[in-house]
Amino acid sequence: MSKIKFTLGDKLIFAILVAGSLFWIIVINPIIFADTEPQVVQLIQGGEVKAEYSLETLMREEQIRVESEAGYNVIKISEEGVSVISASCPDQLCMTTRITHANQSIVCLPNKLIIKIKGKAEVDEIVY
Repeated sequence: MSKIKFTLGDKLIFAILVAGSLFWIIVINPIIFADTEPQVVQLIQGGEVKAEYSLETLMREEQIRVESEAGYNVIKISEEGVSVISASCPDQLCMTTRITHANQSIVCLPNKLIIKIKGKAEVDEIVY
């Protein structure tokens, strides 16, 4: 069996690959996966933010009643996510949705209410 001899070019390419990998692990990954923006539940009615609730400081389940000219919604905020548990709208479509991650929303058109989670969305998968 013969020995494989590495040339200076082979060693240089290997060193560049190792340095690039270390740079990616140490510098780039923390930047991409950093979650510095806290997730906040926003209650928007008539295009105006009526209230905000931080999911980071949530100690217990909260139920919030939001009134409008057209009716009301009762919103539940818990560790499992955000959902509408009671509504006066005729179709009650808003009660069929639960949101758990940033950039998701619940909309109740009759009551002109938007409930959304703001913040940096988690990365599901990266494809190279």
